Amino acid sequence: MHIHEQLQYKFISAFLAIVILAPEVAWSDPKNVPLKVSLVTQEQVGYTPTCPSKFGGTLTGTGKSTHMGKVTLLANDCITPMENGFTFKGTFELTAANGDKLTGGYSGTFTPINSGPTYSLSDAELQITGGTGRFSKASGSAELEGTQNTLTGKGKMEANGTISY
Repeated sequence: MHIHEQLQYKFISAFLAIVILAPEVAWSDPKNVPLKVSLVTQEQVGYTPTCPSKFGGTLTGTGKSTHMGKVTLLANDCITPMENGFTFKGTFELTAANGDKLTGGYSGTFTPINSGPTYSLSDAELQITGGTGRFSKASGSAELEGTQNTLTGKGKMEANGTISY
């Protein structure tokens, strides 16, 4: 084989390998990877006519997340008082420093710690249903843990789960 034929053969072999393997890589299913989010939050609660209970809140926060780095949180929820605490259900938007977002819903229960103004999250979870940028097809879920002072609205929240994107 002449050098020109060898180069041509190598080029064709490399081209065929790319054509055959590239769709496999491009169309492969995303993998589930661990997701951790840690936030310091502030919630403003009050009259919310769109909530069945007419009571809701807007939650903002800052923190860090695996796969996103520094993040900001914007969430809105409906709050329903119950005998020993509150239930809540809402939507969230978690934004990375580059503008990519995770979106979804969350729900759970707030129960008082002792008899003070601090409440603890229980049976709380979030569902990731999409986003923007590299998270446009994201899905996943996480358990929520944390506390919030109902007098000041200040709290801390941790999410631990999995994400696929």
